[in-house]
Amino acid sequence: MSFWIEAGTAGFDFVCRMVDRLREPALLSRPSVTLPSTPEMPSLVDVDSFSVLMVGYRKGVLAQPAEWLGELGAEVRWISPRLEVLTALADEPAPQLRPLPTHLAVDLDSISYRHRAVDDGFPPPRRQPTGRAPSHVMIDLDAFGSVMRAYDYLHDLRQRRPDLPVILVSEDFSSNDFSTERLPLCDASLRAPVVFSALEFALSEALDVNNPQWVERLKALQRSL
Repeated sequence: MSFWIEAGTAGFDFVCRMVDRLREPALLSRPSVTLPSTPEMPSLVDVDSFSVLMVGYRKGVLAQPAEWLGELGAEVRWISPRLEVLTALADEPAPQLRPLPTHLAVDLDSISYRHRAVDDGFPPPRRQPTGRAPSHVMIDLDAFGSVMRAYDYLHDLRQRRPDLPVILVSEDFSSNDFSTERLPLCDASLRAPVVFSALEFALSEALDVNNPQWVERLKALQRSL
């Protein structure tokens, strides 16, 4: 724990690289993606078809991304940032994800839009949650205390549910990362506070580029065994 606090993001990157080399075949990574400096950032396509599962506290670092997505018509659901929640996600069979048990899905700090009071300051949803399988999972890493505490659970989730695009968010990241360097743990990572352009890019990159690469990487590994 103390090592992670001192090492910060460098320690996170080192752990990811070491595990990738030990457990996976040769990396087929591509260079890190740099966000365009022009305003011509590609807009999200069919964002109203997204169902984004937020693992975190509704007043934490995911609050602003959740508000943006809700305003755009995406379905946003909240579950508590607990280690057993990550295990429950990993246990669900692909491609359908059944609704989580109520004791995991709802508590005072982690609740669906439909339970929010008007004075919370959040816009009302455009539709009620459907309970369908999530298109993305966004995880507030800071809510778990440290990456080291959640590391094994995240790695297990990625191994058992590689089809779930995962985006990690933390104030400890030095920058946004949309490369394939952290695929054993996530498809993209965002530094908090999250800016809208980075959220857009992370959602599209995770879904359309990085997650398919991760799925194919695991399939290739299985074929080689």
